[in-house]
Parts: sequence; structure tokens; C-alpha cells
Amino acid sequence: MAWTSSPTPLLYLILFISGYVATSGRCIEKERKALLSIRTGISDAHEWLSSWKGKDCCSWAGVECNAATGHVIKLDLHNPGGPSSNKSKVNPSLLELKHLSYLDLRWNYFDGAPVPGFIGSLTELESLNLSSAGFGGTIPHQLGNLSNLLSLDLSENTISGGIPESLGSLSELASLGLALNSINGEIPATLDHGLEF
Repeated sequence: MAWTSSPTPLLYLILFISGYVATSGRCIEKERKALLSIRTGISDAHEWLSSWKGKDCCSWAGVECNAATGHVIKLDLHNPGGPSSNKSKVNPSLLELKHLSYLDLRWNYFDGAPVPGFIGSLTELESLNLSSAGFGGTIPHQLGNLSNLLSLDLSENTISGGIPESLGSLSELASLGLALNSINGEIPATLDHGLEF
């Protein structure tokens, strides 16, 4: 039998598996740095983010990564101690988490700041929970860009004004929480598609 120098299918399989093991469960460095920047804006009176150290951000509290790609897909930063009076701030580094499908910031305290419009750039989001977080201002029209959104909870803040027409383009939205705000005006007709309020 003649020896050939081309790789065998078995060798390809071994290389693929070893490459998968090397990346699986390991977060991407750019996203790890973004998470650390995000952490600087979150009040951590209960030290619940104390696990946020080391290289593997996929093992940090509240962080979940895609096992195959290492991208952060879930960020749960709700305050485990319940509603807080310690001021927090949403860091724009959040935009580095382009594969995020779940974001929970409830029970932090954003001191009347408006919901950042840049959250509307996280177009992979399916669930966004900003309830009981001290947000004020009006609902940013940019949230209408979140075409994959299934659930949006803005309840128990001090948000005022009307509901932007742009939210009517959220055809996948199944649940919208707006209670205990100062929102007025009409619900856009395009939102009336069996939505649960």
C-alpha cells in the first residue's frame, strides 16, 4: 500500500474535536473585557459578582455562553438582594455582546436614567427584563429594532410618555410589561396581536 501525504478523514475528525474542546466553555477575550466594563457600572453591595475573575467568563455568575462558539448569549445581572437603592449605570460595552439573547437588569437602580437606546442594537435579544430598575424618561424607539424579542418587561419604573409606534414592528413579541409607570396615550394598533400585558 502506497503512503500518501494527504490527511485522512480520521485525522480531520481528531483535529475538529480537539479544536472544539479547546474553545468549548471558554469565553472570547473581547467579550470578557466587555463584561468587566459592564461590571464597573453595576452596584455590587452583596458581592454577588465576586466570581467575575479569571479567564473563563463562561463560568461567572449570571453569564452563559454558547458551548460551541464561546459567545456570551445570556447575561443575568438582576440584583439577588431585591430592589436596590445603590446607583448603577448601563455601560455601552454591552454592545460588544452581539450574540446576547437574554438580558436581565431588574432590581438594580439606574437613578431615573432613561433606558439606553443602544440596547436596540442587540438584535439577537429574545428576552429583555428591565423591571423595577429605576429607569425614567421615555421608551426609546430603538427597541423597535429588536425583531427577535419575545418578552419585554419595563414594569415598575418611572417611565413616562407614550408607547413608540416602532414597538409595533415586534411581530414575535408575546409578553409586554408596562405596569406601574406613568405611560399614557394609546397602545399602537400594530401591538394588538394577542399580546399578553
